[in-house]
Amino acid sequence: MARTDPQLNFRIPLELRDRLSEAAKENNRSLTGELIARLEQSFGEASSGDGGATVVVPFDSAAALKRFADQLDKMMLDRHQAYRAEMIKEFGYDPDAPQIKREPNKGPVHSPNTKQPKK
Repeated sequence: MARTDPQLNFRIPLELRDRLSEAAKENNRSLTGELIARLEQSFGEASSGDGGATVVVPFDSAAALKRFADQLDKMMLDRHQAYRAEMIKEFGYDPDAPQIKREPNKGPVHSPNTKQPKK
């Protein structure tokens, strides 16, 4: 942090300051560094430094954990749908379509979801 950065003076409960100081020691940061890291996390500005995404997970409550799980589910679903669309576009392959499995020397074995050929 540069000396030209603005200073901010504020009052904080002693117990909270002690908790922040302990967290700063555990994370090998100064008290100011710990405050800045936590504020950046709260605004979603944390980064891994290598260009990859960093997930900040402050689980202060069960509700926070549920929100995170819901966000993770949505992210995974979005990625799956994008992958599926790409496979269909590139190869004409739909992984969700019923598949016909072939066994050696026996012919096709139809999955329960496919219509059986008329005899």
